[in-house]
Amino acid sequence: MYVCPKCGKEYKKDVLRICDYCKKVIGCNYCLAPGTLEYRYCDDHNPKPKKDKGEEILKFIKIFNMQLTKIANEEEGLNKIINIFKSETERTIDSDVLIEGLIDVFKNVRSDAVIESIVEYIDNSYRNDEFAHLSECIGLLFEIKTNKAVEKIRELSGYPSVDIRKEILDVLSEISQDDKANPEILKIYNEILAGRSDYEVEEIYDLLAHFADIDYRVRDNAVRELAEKDSKKELTGFLNSSDPQIIGYSIRTLALKNELKNNDEENKAEKDEENVINDDIDDVDAKISECMKHENEFVRESAILYLKSKGMYDKIFEAITDNSTNVKISALDALIEGGEHAKEYVAQIQEGDNEFAKNYMSNEEMRYAENVKREIDLHDKYAWDFVNYDKESEAIEEYNEILKIDKNNGNAYLNLGEVYSKIYRYKDAEECAKKHLEINQDSAEGWSLLGRIYNVKGMEKEALDAFKKSIAIKDNFLSRLFSGEIEQRTKNFDEAIEEYKALLKIKDIANIRLRIYEILREQDKKEDAMDELQKGIDAFPDEIEFYKDLSTMLIEAQRSSDAEKLLRTAYRKFPYDAETSGMLASALFQSHKYSESEYIIKKLFAENPDVAKSGGHAVLHEILGMSLGEQGKIAEATKELKTAHRLDPSLGRR
Repeated sequence: MYVCPKCGKEYKKDVLRICDYCKKVIGCNYCLAPGTLEYRYCDDHNPKPKKDKGEEILKFIKIFNMQLTKIANEEEGLNKIINIFKSETERTIDSDVLIEGLIDVFKNVRSDAVIESIVEYIDNSYRNDEFAHLSECIGLLFEIKTNKAVEKIRELSGYPSVDIRKEILDVLSEISQDDKANPEILKIYNEILAGRSDYEVEEIYDLLAHFADIDYRVRDNAVRELAEKDSKKELTGFLNSSDPQIIGYSIRTLALKNELKNNDEENKAEKDEENVINDDIDDVDAKISECMKHENEFVRESAILYLKSKGMYDKIFEAITDNSTNVKISALDALIEGGEHAKEYVAQIQEGDNEFAKNYMSNEEMRYAENVKREIDLHDKYAWDFVNYDKESEAIEEYNEILKIDKNNGNAYLNLGEVYSKIYRYKDAEECAKKHLEINQDSAEGWSLLGRIYNVKGMEKEALDAFKKSIAIKDNFLSRLFSGEIEQRTKNFDEAIEEYKALLKIKDIANIRLRIYEILREQDKKEDAMDELQKGIDAFPDEIEFYKDLSTMLIEAQRSSDAEKLLRTAYRKFPYDAETSGMLASALFQSHKYSESEYIIKKLFAENPDVAKSGGHAVLHEILGMSLGEQGKIAEATKELKTAHRLDPSLGRR
């Protein structure tokens, strides 16, 4: 008797079905309709992807979104969609999905007509204290970019809701870096930076968190705005932050607040009123004094400013032995500026054995030199910040400020040349590189920069000479890379390989190994090329190009079994890569493993419908058609070959 494992029925004759792939018994001829994938394959090898409810929902939303966008491009259709969005009665239990889909539709349309509905939704969210889609709605207003949208953003920035204003700040912090941003939007950015009377202290600290590393002028504005607010009690809470920048800015704010108070000659009654909260001042002083032990230099320098504002010169005196030169100098400057209040500590330094402090106190030239150095360092820091945020014009200003202070500052010329090169001002970049090298002839970075400029200008010989000088001083990545590229471009293949191999000793990079392979292949050194690809696989097992290129070379060398083995490994690592699947299917077809070749391509098509429709992958239909034909499945084979020919007329003729 034969028992069906699926339906449980017993049969006197063998009517059981087996999986086309693994040959395991999966059912009988009667429990499923013939012609389906479930009829032919077991669950493990069915190429049809298993349904995932989440994926089905996402697919529905995508189609829904596309359909609604098409409707919304007509005025009447857009009005209907806006009405759905506005209507509370049409929002069911699943309204979150619906609202999200509608917001996506509005993003695609970007019409002024949707603005009122979006603002109304934000307003309702604010009143109900439910901000499920706040970031999407704020983002939508920014994407519309019309004057009407900008005005609504300006209105929202004045809402008494911290959540709404924070979302606006988040988007502004990104948009402000875009040179093509709407000028009206940037005005809102500037308005917020200038400070608004209805903003809370915490929100101004959000400004610091967003903008402090972008522009020191922004930071200073925000710090002064904080200092002018009557918020000392709230400010002290930020001293417990885990972020050194926030601690430092908090201390600087409190210091500035003390200075403003010290300079304030208003009536005594107001000062007496302020003394009511002075019970906590000793705690603040003690906490900031403890900050002198903080590991972050910026925090310690900030603490000195505060201690100076409170006349706590005994604590400042302790900092003259700090391990940071900048902190020591800040402390010594504070003592010098303290005049009569700090004279006893100045006397102790003059009589003591701290040579650095004594020299600094007595030597005006040294003080000048050290402060000039600190000023240069500060401009250099700001310049780097600007470069990191692609603000090249501001960075150029900072480097020029350094050169005003020190016209022979080689590093400023070098960095300025790099910035000019980045924005394609090669004449200025070349001039800076040469001035840098006049000051420092043994600069590997300077010769490398000059070489890159020559390379862009097509002066290959001069570029190679500059790169060789750079490497002779100090072996470096960029000089090796560009030397290799020039040698490869000029067909000096052995020299190019030599440069690239030297580069790999500095840093092993997949792309450089692929370049070596390309050169070896062009030289027809097939075995060496294959060896290089194998080294690439060993060094970068997740880099798919090595597997593809080596498989191709193995096939060309008629090492079919080695190619198949490698492609199976690649297929396991990259099952969704269409080219890898196609190469393996082709190799299996050549090895007469038609059923397996069929399975791999059908699985790929089922999981990636776009691949099945792509003309770029028409050859997969041809391989599938031939595999089906070899198995006697003529109707299916004909269909696939016709598809291959339709997608690519040069295919499917067999």
